[in-house]
Amino acid sequence: MNQRPEITPKDEVKKIASQLYFSIAIIKECNYKCGYCYPFGQNKTIGINMSAEEFLSIVESAIEVGFNKFKISGGEPTLVSWLFEKIGLLLDMHNEISFTIITNGKNLKRNLDFLEQRRDNVGIQFSLDLASHQMRDGFYKTFNPETENLLENLSKRKIKTRINMVVTKHNMNEIDGIINLARRFGFTVKLFNLFLQNQYIATDGINNSIGKYSSLSPLDYWKEEYVKPDEVLKYLKVEYGARILDSPENEGFGSLQRTLEVNGVRVILLNSAGGAFFNPDICINKCPFFGKTCEKGMFNPLVSSNMVLHIDDCNNSKYRWDLRGKSRAQMISSINSIIELFSNIKFVEKPLSLY
Repeated sequence: MNQRPEITPKDEVKKIASQLYFSIAIIKECNYKCGYCYPFGQNKTIGINMSAEEFLSIVESAIEVGFNKFKISGGEPTLVSWLFEKIGLLLDMHNEISFTIITNGKNLKRNLDFLEQRRDNVGIQFSLDLASHQMRDGFYKTFNPETENLLENLSKRKIKTRINMVVTKHNMNEIDGIINLARRFGFTVKLFNLFLQNQYIATDGINNSIGKYSSLSPLDYWKEEYVKPDEVLKYLKVEYGARILDSPENEGFGSLQRTLEVNGVRVILLNSAGGAFFNPDICINKCPFFGKTCEKGMFNPLVSSNMVLHIDDCNNSKYRWDLRGKSRAQMISSINSIIELFSNIKFVEKPLSLY
């Protein structure tokens, strides 16, 4: 990078880091091909997946900068054989940190004992598309007997669990079923609106299995499937008498989100259409994606599976740091650099001109 922001004092860096999640997308592969997903999950840059040693170095470096909350995603992170072993090793050394694993549950069953033992420091965000059993329309994460058994185990073992659901026009009618499942198992729910991306599995002519979408552009697919969060909120208020709580969930700076109480279930409703935080210099004034495809804003730092550090969901290639082969000191310097970008952010209402 040619330009470097003014150095932020060390204490301020630690304060900012403590408010953010540090996300690590450890693998690009997934066992499902959900239509609304980016072909490589949260990985925006593709290459060789990180090793266990690289994962440990990243987390240790982030801890030194001031991070204490980590989100692990992919692809499907539980496909990585060393994941739970290395998380356990890190927790043995740093009992003040926590991990959230975003998963479709592929290999959770064999790791339930670990999750129960580490439940004070490890939580699960369980991705679920449908409360019914049968897959359809590019939705593969269903409430089948295997899923039911797994969720029952997570509940009985008191492992902190949240159900994540991406709401589109083709599964909006499943919201009530998802909330009923959360109430049954004692979980919370987060409802995501469909993010605008430059590529979806559904529109990828090579890899998609959803023929009716293959001729659509990503923008047309988004327009066809997108549900406004205000419509979801109105539905929850009318059908369930949902009320907005005064104690919203804290997940970093992030986009606007409301926390609701729906029939005894805590439901987080993400509303990227309502606004997000951006850096005036690098986003608002200079970035070619601002107001066009970028809606998530300055959310959290993320390391992709090929060891590239960047702002989560940011497509601007100017702000990426390659951590592969770097020393611990170099990794810490790169993480400090991205934190400096978060030291100057501004809330922008409705950042996407298409809303």
